[in-house]
Amino acid sequence: MEEEKKKKQSSYNEEKIVKEFEKIEQSVPEVEAPQDDSLQLEKKEEPTFVQEDVEKQIEDLLAATYAQKQQNTENEKQQGLTSLEESKKKAEELYAADLEKAEQTYHAYRNQAETDALKRGLARSSIVLNQLDGIEQQKAQSLVQIQNNLTQTLQGLDADMQQLETEYTQAMQQLDLEKAQEKAHMLDEKYQEYLTTKQEVIEFNNKVEQAQKEWEAQKQQTAYNQALKNEEFKQEYGYELPYQTPQEEYEAKVNERNQTIQDKKYAYVKPIFEAMEKDEAIEILKNSTVLKEQLGIHYYDLMYTLQRRLS
Repeated sequence: MEEEKKKKQSSYNEEKIVKEFEKIEQSVPEVEAPQDDSLQLEKKEEPTFVQEDVEKQIEDLLAATYAQKQQNTENEKQQGLTSLEESKKKAEELYAADLEKAEQTYHAYRNQAETDALKRGLARSSIVLNQLDGIEQQKAQSLVQIQNNLTQTLQGLDADMQQLETEYTQAMQQLDLEKAQEKAHMLDEKYQEYLTTKQEVIEFNNKVEQAQKEWEAQKQQTAYNQALKNEEFKQEYGYELPYQTPQEEYEAKVNERNQTIQDKKYAYVKPIFEAMEKDEAIEILKNSTVLKEQLGIHYYDLMYTLQRRLS
């Protein structure tokens, strides 16, 4: 008797039962959810065009490009000015060298003339004095020419600098003009894109609105046909035709599937518990939250069945 009791105790394996329950659930086909009876179409939001915002976007796009172009123009001007300043410095250095050379040359001429006059005993003669005066005049003319050369050179370089400044101003103005033209062109492109997109959205929304009207009309026609069918059925059989909405039908099928699963689970575990000793079976069933959750109402059916057993 004791061996038979142990044998009955060993027949219960909850892990194995849970795995079998999973197989049962997989064996019962899922219920396909009803399709949404809405059209599932939404209108698009029409785009907006705020010129100030678009202009700022364009300005931000062009800023870096034209800032670089302006910097390049500034660099070219500075390079030109630096080169001209260096030329002015060289001209002044050349002027100083020419002055020194002229001084040395005419000083040598004067010394030579005075030395020759002393040798001939004509140091105070009018001939020597006239010769010395001629040397001074030639020196003065040479110095004037050297000064004129410097003045002409510096004036030319100053004119080049002024021309460089003028060209720089014109180049910067041209860049401003090009930037304004490109900005206007981009603004026009953005506006045309806006108009195109807006028209596309309007056409799309019109189609959605028309589709929604047709869909509603179809739903109303379907409802009317169903009502007509129900009325004909009632007149012929004397009672209304049972009707369920797709959602109600779906929920009924889900409940039916769940009941089928619980029935199969109950059919599986019932023999296992019937093969066990009454007290042990009841104790295991009371303590099993898994079976209580999985069997539903059949949990209480099984408990009732066990309790009514004699042993």
